[in-house]
Parts: sequence; structure tokens; C-alpha cells
Amino acid sequence: MELDAFAAILIGIYQVWDNLTEVIETKEVRVTKQYAILSLIAGLLWLSYQHRTGKKNMMVITVLGLIVNLYMLHIINSKEKKELYIQ
Repeated sequence: MELDAFAAILIGIYQVWDNLTEVIETKEVRVTKQYAILSLIAGLLWLSYQHRTGKKNMMVITVLGLIVNLYMLHIINSKEKKELYIQ
């Protein structure tokens, strides 16, 4: 594996881990709903690209990122529903 690809993977794993631990600990999400949706779309595009190019091992990391994004969207939607219910 090339050094730049390895560095990018490590940065991506760190970002996913940082977001996930913050969401789990605080039940708060720093990002907006639009950002989370765009991140989800970007992840799906990466997943498609990795599948076409045969990078099956990288697909695992992308799927984990997608799961974290889905969880963040769930937290955002739950918070929005709660705010609507209170009003």
C-alpha cells in the first residue's frame, strides 16, 4: 500500500472514531443534517468505486464509516423529533 493512501486511511479511521466516541458519550452531534447526508452519499460513492476497482479490504472501512454516519443521522433525527414534540 502506498504511504499517502495509508495516511488517508488512518486519518479517516481517526475521524470516524472521534465522531463515534463523541456521539456515544454526549448524545450530541457536531454536524448538521445536510453534512451527515452528504457524508453518507460520499461514502456510498466511495463504496461503489472500491467495489469496481476490487479493493474489497477498503470496503470494510468504508462500511464502518457509513454505519457511523447512519447512527449520527439517527441521533439528529431523534433530536429533531423530540424538539417538534416539545413545541
